[in-house]
Amino acid sequence: MFNGIWNLRSGIKAAMTPCRWLRTLLTVAGLTGCGGPTGPSGGISVQFVAAPSVGGSFSMSLDGHTYSSSSLQVVVLKTGTYEASGTAAGTNDFGAQLIVGFTGGGTAVSKGGVKSGSIVTVAGPGNVTTGCGIGYFVPNAGPYQFRFRFTVTDDPASAC
Repeated sequence: MFNGIWNLRSGIKAAMTPCRWLRTLLTVAGLTGCGGPTGPSGGISVQFVAAPSVGGSFSMSLDGHTYSSSSLQVVVLKTGTYEASGTAAGTNDFGAQLIVGFTGGGTAVSKGGVKSGSIVTVAGPGNVTTGCGIGYFVPNAGPYQFRFRFTVTDDPASAC
């Protein structure tokens, strides 16, 4: 277990375990809702945010698209299993962390989303998973490769 110093993007240094850091980010980002509405072509709108460590960067491929921005992303996916992969790098001061959290937006018109508990790591260092997110944590600058799988469901009761 890595017991390092984590920067919370506010400039404050605080000792946090990777699992607590992931839960904190998911809560702050508001990624606690239910599945998203049906998207174009009958797919499910899946929302996610991927956040690297302070000064870090990432590139993630999912369903033929590449993402490298920490902003909220929306992708329309059919039900089934998907794999996301990419690379992340950080700084020597804060290591190379990347967290990815999924939500459907928590709307009343929920039609599904990423199935809670379906996110599993395939490759990557120091990973921690929660029901609706995954984090990779290494104490050095990296870069490192990561890969994880998740399932999209049309059942709003079991979606993130």
